[in-house]
Amino acid sequence: MDQVFASICAGAEQYRFDEFFECPSDDLAVVGHRHAVFSDLEAAATADVIRSFVTDAAAVRDRLAEKLYDALQADRWFLGAVSAHCAAVVAASDGLDAAPVHAAGLLGLRDRLTEYRRSAEFAALRDEAARLEQGLDDLRFVVHTYAGKIVIAPPGDEPDFAGSVLETFARFAAPGRIEDQDQGRSAHQLDRVESAVLHLLGQLFPTLFTDVAAFHRAHAGFLPQWWLDAEREAAFYVHWLDFMRALKPAGVRWTLPRLSRENRAERVIAGCDVALANQHATDEQRCVTNDLELTPPEQILAISGPNQGGKTTTARMFGQLHYLASLGLPVPAAQAALFLPDAVYTHFERAESIETLAGKLEDELRRAKTLLESATGDSVIVFNETFGSTSLADAYVLGATILRQVIDTGALGVYVTFVDGLTRLDRHVVSMMSTTDLDDDSVRTFKVVRKRADGKVHAAAIARRYQLTYDDIRQAVS
Repeated sequence: MDQVFASICAGAEQYRFDEFFECPSDDLAVVGHRHAVFSDLEAAATADVIRSFVTDAAAVRDRLAEKLYDALQADRWFLGAVSAHCAAVVAASDGLDAAPVHAAGLLGLRDRLTEYRRSAEFAALRDEAARLEQGLDDLRFVVHTYAGKIVIAPPGDEPDFAGSVLETFARFAAPGRIEDQDQGRSAHQLDRVESAVLHLLGQLFPTLFTDVAAFHRAHAGFLPQWWLDAEREAAFYVHWLDFMRALKPAGVRWTLPRLSRENRAERVIAGCDVALANQHATDEQRCVTNDLELTPPEQILAISGPNQGGKTTTARMFGQLHYLASLGLPVPAAQAALFLPDAVYTHFERAESIETLAGKLEDELRRAKTLLESATGDSVIVFNETFGSTSLADAYVLGATILRQVIDTGALGVYVTFVDGLTRLDRHVVSMMSTTDLDDDSVRTFKVVRKRADGKVHAAAIARRYQLTYDDIRQAVS
């Protein structure tokens, strides 16, 4: 999941999304709150309002974060940020008033915007900013240049040379060209001439420039904390929606899962490994999807089959579905009914470490012990190809011991294994197998189905495909 979250957080570090991703919940009310918001965002009109709100709010923050060295320019820049904020408030409020909104989260934002918009504080801020903006817009002056000098003076009856020049050359300019160039100026800093003209204007119109500076000082912290929090939370939804859209080329379908803290029956249709899908979307490959089902007293999916056949991918998918569900997010599946766990625990193979001075088997046993001591009957556990470093007989004994402890705990889980006997341990364990092509056992389909482990040695099929059987090698050598 760290790969998935990193791709979503890239370029949005200011929102600290990792704090959201690292806080799963087993509270149905919390998860349901987010589900309701995502349901509302399925309406394009509502999604557009929230997306615009995030864009507008971010633009204001970015403007305020700009470091300007000229004090008069900084005052004017701040005034523009306040005006942009006021426009964003009105746009978001009007947008949510008109959009089909039902989720408590969005209704709360709508009500907060309405209250803020009607407050005396906001009205005073907006009116004063509008007055000062209008005052600056109404400024008229003449620039005289001669002998390397610049003189700023009140306007007389001089012709508007600037207007005539712009009008003359407008036909040669592409639409938006002038504005684009102005926005692209490095760090928005003024050059020496621009700064000199600005300060001469300050001397020519001292009252207006003094008022703008006073406005800057009086309202330096004008952004309410609830507004900043709302932007961050709205951005979380928007970025997850963008991520969902980005995975469509990989054939990923999304759904809001039906969740329960009581019913342990689970059913997933066309689920996929979201991290793998993220890679496939970049490579323009489609993911193979799989179905999963657990019907009490079934608790554990024991997955066996040939290597590189999709076993680990299915185990990852199982864990991801439950973790994303506990974050209140849509999950990568066509349909999903899941138990909402209190935690997701995983036990994957690790390389041996010289620093621990412990063998691979000892490390696996220690980690399994810690996991089982932490897990509860409401947990989800994923074991992937555990005890592969020991003999078949020992792997069966250790695996059976682990599975029985999981069963006794009451947790749900997946156990990926090369030991077929573990898939037939008892009625709590469901056997699933990664399958191969019906016409060629060496070709993996990456489909994992409910099926009794058949014990086929797929290595032999691969050897035949690449002409590496005993007879093939003997013939080649002779």
